[in-house]
Amino acid sequence: MITIIVLFILTVVTIKIINGEGMIGHAIEAKLRTELSSYQEALKIFKADKGAANNGFYEESLTAGQNSLFYNTKPENENGDIKTVIPNLANAYLNTLEIIKGELLLTTQDKHLIKVAKELGIEVNPYIILDGELMSNDGNLLLVDENGVLTVPETVTKIGEGAFSNVEGLKKIIIPGTVKEIAKNAFKGNTTLEEVVMQEGVIKIGEGAFYNCSKLQKIDFPESITSIGSEAFRACLKLDNVVLPPNITGVGGTTFYDCSNLQNIILPSNLKYISSYCFGQCTNLAKIEIPSSVNTIHDMAFVGCSKLTEIILENNSAYQYENGFNVEKDYKKALAWYIKASSQGNASASYKIAEFYSKGLGVVKNDETAEIWYKKAVQQGYPEWRIKNLKNNKTEQRQSNDRVENSLFSQRMKSVVKMLEKYKK
Repeated sequence: MITIIVLFILTVVTIKIINGEGMIGHAIEAKLRTELSSYQEALKIFKADKGAANNGFYEESLTAGQNSLFYNTKPENENGDIKTVIPNLANAYLNTLEIIKGELLLTTQDKHLIKVAKELGIEVNPYIILDGELMSNDGNLLLVDENGVLTVPETVTKIGEGAFSNVEGLKKIIIPGTVKEIAKNAFKGNTTLEEVVMQEGVIKIGEGAFYNCSKLQKIDFPESITSIGSEAFRACLKLDNVVLPPNITGVGGTTFYDCSNLQNIILPSNLKYISSYCFGQCTNLAKIEIPSSVNTIHDMAFVGCSKLTEIILENNSAYQYENGFNVEKDYKKALAWYIKASSQGNASASYKIAEFYSKGLGVVKNDETAEIWYKKAVQQGYPEWRIKNLKNNKTEQRQSNDRVENSLFSQRMKSVVKMLEKYKK
């Protein structure tokens, strides 16, 4: 009887060890507890030292990661990272442990780490990051503090599609330069959002990223931004001032559509095109300066801009003559200006010349000459894929026209055959 009981107990213990719930699990958690406790103590000492050195030190200003260190009294010439704060930090924690607003923040899916961290009062991030992309997940809400401020962790390189859409109470977003892309609809529908701070390093803002952030008043673009998707800031009703970054070459369709309070926008000197409905229904926009680099303004770009009375085209005579803007439309004069611009290395101007010859605008239609100018545009840096798409569309249109013509010819021939048969009878 006794032997059976002992065997039963041993069996249970064995099962617990195998399942990680017995001695092995306890040993792992004990080790983690020792490590994390020592990190907490190191952080406490660092904050105490900084406070003693400078009464103006603000604990919540302390932020540290694998490659960065910041606090409000930090000397300009001081470099550092999280190991400056926690010298004994094991390398295994470099990608999972950060200091945000003066407190440790642990990013992990490990159940032992989560358990120990919670016991010690360390904030745990249950959000999901896959290959640097912050995925849409309810756990993301823990990143928003009690003041409605969201600080995206430095471990994130991409904010995933819809990651923070329709979040209540979000007022300010701080996006570090480690984030390269803000995906489609990432912050869509955040009706309490007022300010977005992007640090240098962010490259792409996806379609609808801030669509219907109706209280967004301020956004500062870093120079690193090269792409802003369509509808990115549509219906941002409080946005009143926008300075687009210098590396933007085009503004997508409906990007700022229905930004009814937008009063001032500065376009970059390298801008090439403004798409349809881009600034549509910006009912408070009264004036805009369009740089000479712009060669295409699509239809309805400023539709519904009821107060827009002044559009200044900087040295863009070619566009003015081509479209009859403030002058009488004259394709020959437009062509002359485009040729001048092309001789100065303007690829878009060369593309326009090719279009003129392809369509017979101000010159005799000549596909061979058009092809020469298309090639020159590519040599000067114009995207080849756009020209290929244009040619494919033209080919498809010709084929469609041929099909229609063949169909009509076939119908006419059938009519003729019927008439001949009738006369034979």
